[in-house]
Amino acid sequence: EPLMTSRAQTGITLIELVVSAALLGVLAAVGFGAMVQAISAQDHAASSLDELRTIQRVVARLDRELEASAVRQIRTQGGFLAGALVGTETTLEFSTASIHPLGGEQPRSHLTRVRYVAEAGGLTREQWSVLDRSGDSEPATRGEVLDGVTRLAFEFLNKDGQWSAQWPAGNSTSLPLAVQMTAQLTGIGELRRVWPLAAPQ
Repeated sequence: EPLMTSRAQTGITLIELVVSAALLGVLAAVGFGAMVQAISAQDHAASSLDELRTIQRVVARLDRELEASAVRQIRTQGGFLAGALVGTETTLEFSTASIHPLGGEQPRSHLTRVRYVAEAGGLTREQWSVLDRSGDSEPATRGEVLDGVTRLAFEFLNKDGQWSAQWPAGNSTSLPLAVQMTAQLTGIGELRRVWPLAAPQ
């Protein structure tokens, strides 16, 4: 009879061990899942932060370039005159002052031409080192500055206070009163920015 009691106690202990091991397994699985979720959330937050920093850099560059925009027409490859600022719903091209050092001298300002193009889910920036182009002129630099763009539109404010999807409007050779960019960005949402340019005449 003492022997049977010992076996019964041993059986109960084994069951407890099995149950405990099962509970530990469940807790470990739950803990591992929570850890994976935490790491995934951290990676997503880091990725979103990187995207926001990129957007801030692009907007800051446009701030500087549009603030320094100049009323200077150019000649295109075909010899035709193009306005100081030319734009459509998906393109923005304008003359602007660029400051950079020349041959070790003090930084000097000169006019250059830049163009932003919404294409293939991103925003591309092109820059010419000269304003007036010859027949084979190509941008000196070209590269995507923003990706994850599902929709992007430029608009231009005329002297009548109306927004237009194209500039110049009519025979105008001046700058618009303002430029507006509206972009839909993956994982970020809508970005809207307005740049005042010229005082009303």
